[in-house]
Amino acid sequence: MAKPITFTAAIQAGNGGGAYCDVPFDVETTFAGQVPDPKRPSVLATIEGETFNTRLMKMGRPCHFVHVPKDVRTKLNKAIGDEIKISLVADNTPREIEIPTDLAKLLAKDKPAKTFFDSLSYTHRKEYVRWITEAKKEETRQSRLAKIIPLLHEGKRGI
Repeated sequence: MAKPITFTAAIQAGNGGGAYCDVPFDVETTFAGQVPDPKRPSVLATIEGETFNTRLMKMGRPCHFVHVPKDVRTKLNKAIGDEIKISLVADNTPREIEIPTDLAKLLAKDKPAKTFFDSLSYTHRKEYVRWITEAKKEETRQSRLAKIIPLLHEGKRGI
């Protein structure tokens, strides 16, 4: 594993309630040869002891940024404007999702829905799976399962 790159940055407010920190170095040069796509490198980010997988992106901005998830901010008691220490390291670990048995059975019965589901990015597949697995009541889970195939037929990339 490559040596982590560590820096300190202020948490900034993103659109829609999200948060991020600007990455203060040339991401494409730094991660060239370490990841398949240095323009959007997959990294293992550690923010003050909390580690998670993410991608560094620009999204029309002049520099890359790292997303600071809400659950991480909450655990660390950090808010917009606070300084945080961030470590990044290239991550080429395959991103795999465990599909719940009930969802797998539904997808197996509908080839177009399964084909579309399989074509989705890791993040969007994870979103669908989380939507099912985080249902607190069995009735909610069953209701969501009933909605998934039509959503996939409509081409919905995420929930």
